[in-house]
Amino acid sequence: MKVKFMVLLLIVVVVMQPLGRLWLFVSFKINQGYIAKELCENRNRPELECNGQCVFMKKIKQLDKQEHEHAPVQVKQLVEIVYVGNQFYWDPSIFLPLLKTGKYLITNSIHISSKQLLAVFKPPQAE
Repeated sequence: MKVKFMVLLLIVVVVMQPLGRLWLFVSFKINQGYIAKELCENRNRPELECNGQCVFMKKIKQLDKQEHEHAPVQVKQLVEIVYVGNQFYWDPSIFLPLLKTGKYLITNSIHISSKQLLAVFKPPQAE
């Protein structure tokens, strides 16, 4: 139950972020009459025909400012330092005594027959 609630909450949060402007526009259109009569700065000058758009524009600017403040900081310049070591040292004198004595560093003491391999790894059969 908690997992479903958390999933729904995360979906709502992710979806609501880009829909902030849409929500602001819808709420403005629903309350435009009240905003034009009570909150508009130009309500005493009807010749401007503002109809509350000044309040709407202020809210849009405020929303832009909030989004800009919460935006992640972008890296202006990316500097990569790559060090490639091109030093290859091979000293055969280390391995020559081992090769002469027959003692190898890596030995294969496990013997697997071809029947065992074919029992596990089979090619696809044609139908």
